Amino acid sequence: MEALAEAMHRPAVVRAPRAALALAGGDFADFLASSRRVVPHVLLDDGFAYLHPDLASAAPWVADRGRPAVTDAGTGRRSA
Repeated sequence: MEALAEAMHRPAVVRAPRAALALAGGDFADFLASSRRVVPHVLLDDGFAYLHPDLASAAPWVADRGRPAVTDAGTGRRSA
C-alpha cells in the first residue's frame, strides 16, 4: 500500500483493524487481514516474465494509468 501511495504522491492512511474487518466482513475478515503468496509455477516454468514483478515496480505504472496519455507523433505509441 505504501508503494502505491508514494507513486501517487498521496499519504497511505487507510488502515483497518481486524475487529473492524470482522464487523464488516464476518468470517471473511481473516482472509482480508492475512497475506497470501501465490506463485503460478506453470507459467513461470514455461518462461513467462512479469512486466512488473513486485508492487514497488508496479505502483508507478498503476499511478500513471490515470493520467492522459502522451503519444509520440511518429509512432502513435505512448512515450515515457
